[in-house]
Amino acid sequence: MIQKDHLKGTDIVFYQDDKFFKVNTDTTLLGQYIKDLKGKSVLDIGTNTGALLLYAALKGPRSLTGVDVNERALELASYNLKENGIEAELYHSDISKFRHELFDVIICNPPYHQDEKRKEHLDIAKSKGNMPIDVLFDAYRHLLKDNGTIYMIYPARSLYDIFRCCEHYRYKIYRMTIVYNKDKEAIRTLLTLKRGITKEMMIEAPIIIEH
Repeated sequence: MIQKDHLKGTDIVFYQDDKFFKVNTDTTLLGQYIKDLKGKSVLDIGTNTGALLLYAALKGPRSLTGVDVNERALELASYNLKENGIEAELYHSDISKFRHELFDVIICNPPYHQDEKRKEHLDIAKSKGNMPIDVLFDAYRHLLKDNGTIYMIYPARSLYDIFRCCEHYRYKIYRMTIVYNKDKEAIRTLLTLKRGITKEMMIEAPIIIEH
């Protein structure tokens, strides 16, 4: 069922469908974590219904591009963007096969789990099961400029995978914010990645959320 919603922290109205991944706390955290994009070309990997492109559009990008394996979700993304007067190129493609002119910025909120209610459509979406983190980093290597920036969110419990891939693919964690449940363990990490190797990173004040 398609539902009208508001993008948290903005005045933007958009539409979601219960059959697809819905905007959640992860989406909001990453959307608000992204820095100024003025004059930048931006790629959103795993666009779904376009929420992160809507967030990115508020930060002055030169161009917006989205890619997703779910064609029906992209149709809703196209509608959401047009309704908000935002231009973007949307591509239906597996990210491992997607090629394009290189981007200044890549944003990505990979899904971590599946809801049985939406399983029919979520099964074709990228997830840790059918899109290993190495495939994502390989896409970064093929699609990001040498001086480009990556903004992503990932489970805190799997942070070792990020460290491993950064070492293997020659990326550095430039900035990291750890997200905690109130009075509980770390649940997410917000990451800014750049090309290169470094033994230092900027670890910002934690974010504490309540569920």
